[in-house]
Amino acid sequence: MRRKAIILVALMALASAAGCDTQVGETAQPKLDATQPEADVSETTPDASEPDSTLADSADLQDGAALEDVDQQNDADADPEFAPPWNASTPPGGVRPALVFLPDDYQTTRRWPLVIMLHGYSSNAAGSNTYLGLEAHTTSHGYIGIAPEGLRDSVGNRFWNATDACCDNNDNGVDDVAYLTALIDEAEQRLAVDPERIYLIGHSNGGFMSYRLACELGSRIAALASLAGSEHDKASDCTAPGKTGVLQIHGTLDSVVLYGGGMFYGNRYPGAEDVVARWATRNGCEPSPTRLENIDVTSLILGKETEVERWSACDDDSSVELWRIRGGSHIPALTAHFTGNVLDFLFRHRGRR
Repeated sequence: MRRKAIILVALMALASAAGCDTQVGETAQPKLDATQPEADVSETTPDASEPDSTLADSADLQDGAALEDVDQQNDADADPEFAPPWNASTPPGGVRPALVFLPDDYQTTRRWPLVIMLHGYSSNAAGSNTYLGLEAHTTSHGYIGIAPEGLRDSVGNRFWNATDACCDNNDNGVDDVAYLTALIDEAEQRLAVDPERIYLIGHSNGGFMSYRLACELGSRIAALASLAGSEHDKASDCTAPGKTGVLQIHGTLDSVVLYGGGMFYGNRYPGAEDVVARWATRNGCEPSPTRLENIDVTSLILGKETEVERWSACDDDSSVELWRIRGGSHIPALTAHFTGNVLDFLFRHRGRR
């Protein structure tokens, strides 16, 4: 034991004399040779003065992802577009182009009611627009107006093939239901139309055509207003009626389309009171109408000459009204507020797709 201690002391002395810093029990490491050039630290250690490209790339990716997320959020927050921008150079209607009237504040980020105006026999879109004021109310009442035109008959008068009585006098056989249905479809594609708010206003032959569309398109037509028009002679010919709101406006002295019903070219049409009674039944309304306060429809008759009857408590919030113009003619001189009152009636109703 003593001998081992003497040997250990001797070894420690030798290590100290050699200037070795190695502790006993450790493996000695070779010292850097002072004659060798030091390794280029810049090749192995990142320079603090330059950005790490890996970190920069990662940051760019993160920033890009964040921007993409913001863009996607902005897209989600943006108002939806319900139609492309309106191209007025290509009117709807194909070979029978229709007039289009947009409100001053029209935009595609909201949906608008669509009001289609159907002219009378021998009239046209422009003439009916002047008479009924379709364009004049688009901004004040907030809707899209479209005024199509019927074909010309053998004497050059425009007409709608609505019923047996009115008014395909030459038996042309044109399918105006198909034409007007396609026009509505096109309007829904190209304009920001609310498909539950599609309305018709028709005068005379246009009133007949309005009823024909409601009988075939059902509740796609939310409501209609017929001035001096009528419908099929046989109620059963109205094959697919929906719960369409109906406003019949008729002068008691109309000598063209008679208030009490009549006949064209051997084909009968029902009177105004029969028409509204049929629609009250179709819409499931209460059996008897309510008499409301008289209103002023025509400027040529003093006072409030027009009697108003309303059938209410109808299915799907529909309603039926008769505006009976006492002493009114086929083309009454309408008051300034006539069209606004008609639009107010129409817009109380919503259709079904």
